[in-house]
Amino acid sequence: MGFTYLDDHFPQDTPDPDWLQAVGELGWIAVTRDKAIRRKPVERAAVVVGRLRLFVFNQARPMSALDYLDSLTSYWRRMLEWAAENEGPAIVLIGANGDFRSVNLLGDDLIQ
Repeated sequence: MGFTYLDDHFPQDTPDPDWLQAVGELGWIAVTRDKAIRRKPVERAAVVVGRLRLFVFNQARPMSALDYLDSLTSYWRRMLEWAAENEGPAIVLIGANGDFRSVNLLGDDLIQ
């Protein structure tokens, strides 16, 4: 399975809820380093409606483009395996040590 860039399919100013839902409806997974998405009710609702499987890099320090690329190549296979074994909707946080943790989309654990 390959990957594609969001900008290849959506204008850069596409609101997060729009692309989140659309990507989920396509049956794709999404990967972001935007940790705030998981705390926003409208974005979480788009993940749920689109049945998206969203992976969020959750490192404490900011990620450079090179850090992001390195993490993508390190964890891509695990993300695909997780997505093949789990239906959406889901938000999965990827920690600095590579641990995967699912966020309860209906719960209060989104403040972390």
